[in-house]
Amino acid sequence: MHEAGLRARHAPGTPISVEHLALTKLGEPRWFETHFRAVPEDGALICATRDISQRKRLEADLSIAALTDPLTGLSNRRAFFDLAERTVASGVIGCIVVFDIDYFKAVNDRFGHGAGDMVLASVAQAARRALRQTDHIARIGGEEFAVILPETRIDHAEKICVRLCKEISRSAVPVGSIIVRVTVSAGIAVLDGDLSDTLSRADAALYRAKSAGRDRTAVAA
Repeated sequence: MHEAGLRARHAPGTPISVEHLALTKLGEPRWFETHFRAVPEDGALICATRDISQRKRLEADLSIAALTDPLTGLSNRRAFFDLAERTVASGVIGCIVVFDIDYFKAVNDRFGHGAGDMVLASVAQAARRALRQTDHIARIGGEEFAVILPETRIDHAEKICVRLCKEISRSAVPVGSIIVRVTVSAGIAVLDGDLSDTLSRADAALYRAKSAGRDRTAVAA
């Protein structure tokens, strides 16, 4: 605030704006925007402040929405790759898991896309239950999901994936009078300094799991 006022004094006639967080008399944190302008003729400083808390909340909501898959509530593809790139850059050791729903097209074809959406939401919830708080899961497309397992060795990552597959297979989705259950296949790769290579290896492991009969995990070579 003080710095903005000084900048306005050094540039008479030029409006200077600053956003700042402050406490009300009741101790409630609120966002404000203050405009400063120095009058060229006499150097008097004019300032006007308005409450922009509602706008800041809307901006925060829009920011979250831009990084969230609306169907499952998970992070979306953009958010996943942003975090994965930052994880690689930070040098954190861990693993990446890529998994998708087995025979998902058959679910859509038989029961309709509404049922398919219910299955996707159910899989997301089950996966969250199976994962740790430190893990980060995202829906990266169609029936495909990806997980960052930070500070996790490959043997531990395998155990987590087995738990994830079991939790998903136990989940039941009621569609009319029918109960739909699905399985997933997963590929695991150690997260190294090349994100593209890590994802390619995880994808290759995923397709090995599919070829071996589905409802299982495979580790990248």
